[in-house]
Amino acid sequence: AGAAGRSPEDHAYVVFTSGSTGSPKGVVISHRSMCALLTGVQETVGFEDGMRFLNVAPLFFDASVVDLWSTFLVGGTVHLLPRLRMPSQVTRAIEEWRITDTLLVPSVIRMLVGRFSDAGRRDLGSLRRLWFGGESCPVSVLEAFSALVPGLRYVHGYGPTETTHSATLFLTDAPGADGGEFLPIGRPLPAVDVLVVDDGLRPVPDGQTGELLIGGPQVMVGYCGEPERTARSVVELPAGSGRRYYRSGDYVRRRPEDGELVFLGRRDDALKINGNLVHLSEVEAATLAAAGVTDCCAVPVEHPLTGRAITLFVLGASDGDTARREEELRRELALRLPDYMLPATIEFPADGDVGLTASGKLDRARLREAADAAGDRTVAR
Repeated sequence: AGAAGRSPEDHAYVVFTSGSTGSPKGVVISHRSMCALLTGVQETVGFEDGMRFLNVAPLFFDASVVDLWSTFLVGGTVHLLPRLRMPSQVTRAIEEWRITDTLLVPSVIRMLVGRFSDAGRRDLGSLRRLWFGGESCPVSVLEAFSALVPGLRYVHGYGPTETTHSATLFLTDAPGADGGEFLPIGRPLPAVDVLVVDDGLRPVPDGQTGELLIGGPQVMVGYCGEPERTARSVVELPAGSGRRYYRSGDYVRRRPEDGELVFLGRRDDALKINGNLVHLSEVEAATLAAAGVTDCCAVPVEHPLTGRAITLFVLGASDGDTARREEELRRELALRLPDYMLPATIEFPADGDVGLTASGKLDRARLREAADAAGDRTVAR
């Protein structure tokens, strides 16, 4: 057939979401979307000759698009890491292959800092940029990583699969300089248009909370074989304009002082406890900021008194004395959260009991099942 008749609108790939917030969906991405992403990332971050990217993400996960193609476009080298089993594999690979860039999910970064202090004894001086996203990562963890590997640039990416992996980026050489516990998600890539809107899809002023809508060529073609689901997720604004925006379902606010976007939580992680609106992501963010926590997951459960409650699974915070550690963690959470947001139950599972998804994140579906199975043991604290 040859190249004649090929179009930028042709489909480049289909990637299925994990289904952690519903049934899995096949997201169709065009060549135009993929090229807009790669061009935008290069313009924003800037790459150089001799780039060596350590690919940790599975090749069926959309993060690998940035790993591979950004590197290939500047004539760099991609090193493939076999299926990640231990964070020490990452530090060993960086040292042996003189890696300049790698993209890690925050849970792996936390494990590197918390459990592999030998990373400081390895020669990681080749590393220039650490990319991360997909989960909240406390600034304190990034500062601890900076102590192990000084002089890094941190690239915080945000973007649903439906907007070709990364829609916004925040770059910093000093993670603690921003002043918050978590970094902003930054500004849109050059080809990306974002709106912050209320429930009526009307733009809200800077500084106010709203849902993030993402427009431009990086918006997906649609969900594979699901036009009705696509129509619910992609809207035209103004109506009839042809300008397509993906409804992210994420709450953000735009800072008036510098225009940076700050992530606040998801629409679908909200529940009401005793009439109070609670975002599970806020509970998790407060937990991640507590000393010794490497990862966590808050899940809703049925409660005999309040109707709904929160079970909190915490990794890396217990030395075996779970009663003492729970008391300490509850004291820390009480300083950060109102009473109605405090978890009814805190569990400290062993790492092997929770499992990770293929992308390296906590297996939330498995934790929800565990919380449901233990629901009859949930009591008011």
